[in-house]
Amino acid sequence: MRPSPSQNKLCHIKQAVLLIALGVTVMHCTKEHLLEAFPSYVTINDIKLTTNQSTQGSASANISEIWLFVDNAFLGGYSTSATIPILESGQVNIRFEAGIRDNGVSATPELYPFYAPVTVRPTLEPKQIDSFNLTFRYRENTQFALLENYENGVTVFQDLIAGSSFNRLRPSTEAAFEGREGGLIELNTDFPTVELASIRRFSALQERAVPVYLEVDYQSEAPVQFGVIGFAAGSEVPVDARYVAGFNPSPEWKKIYFNLSQAMAESQGEEFKLILQTSLPTENDGTYTRNTAKVRIDNLKLLHF
Repeated sequence: MRPSPSQNKLCHIKQAVLLIALGVTVMHCTKEHLLEAFPSYVTINDIKLTTNQSTQGSASANISEIWLFVDNAFLGGYSTSATIPILESGQVNIRFEAGIRDNGVSATPELYPFYAPVTVRPTLEPKQIDSFNLTFRYRENTQFALLENYENGVTVFQDLIAGSSFNRLRPSTEAAFEGREGGLIELNTDFPTVELASIRRFSALQERAVPVYLEVDYQSEAPVQFGVIGFAAGSEVPVDARYVAGFNPSPEWKKIYFNLSQAMAESQGEEFKLILQTSLPTENDGTYTRNTAKVRIDNLKLLHF
């Protein structure tokens, strides 16, 4: 029996309703699928270090990168000013690790082992930007073998290796990055160079773990190199001396992180002195580019685990 015109009309209506329903479902799924394909974004509004001043010293820091982990998966290292895309959405665990430039070299970014990570648990939405203020702290097991802020008139670099007592490092109000005083070295054409070592020796710095870093705030009119001298235990005769890295002249105050780990690990010494060397800047032919220069350093920290 052939369907009547009214039955055909009803069938067409049902088909149209079904197609519309299918279309809505497909559009809804497609919309959700497309939305999920958009990343969420993370930015950093502010980044700083906080310390216990009496036991950890200054809160100055130079965190140049952020190493990002989402649900323990490493996403990469990013500039602190970057807008970072994240494909995950919903509630996630985000871990921010502080990155620094090893020895001040832009080509050697490193995760700084002594800053504890900052962890947050936001709910991310596609195409939305979440901004965070990050406050880092030193890890609880960080050991401070040296804290030198020059506020008590103490200077660790007093052992004169080469040069004159005229340009031995001394506390000065004009050399302070913060507080009352910093450490000052003065150079001139009569006394153009000096090499100094710490009056203290340091031992067992790598007993628990390898990393050993020296933090320094500086403003300088001359280049400076830092390193270590190794000694056998109880001996006055050095077994080796190694300069690790340094900094160039800078009219602005900067912070640098010297990685002493490899130099100490490769040394035959069991005890170590810190060393620094600086000279008036010269041209290729040896002529001085300036007749006087001042080196200002502050907030020295020797860190290990």
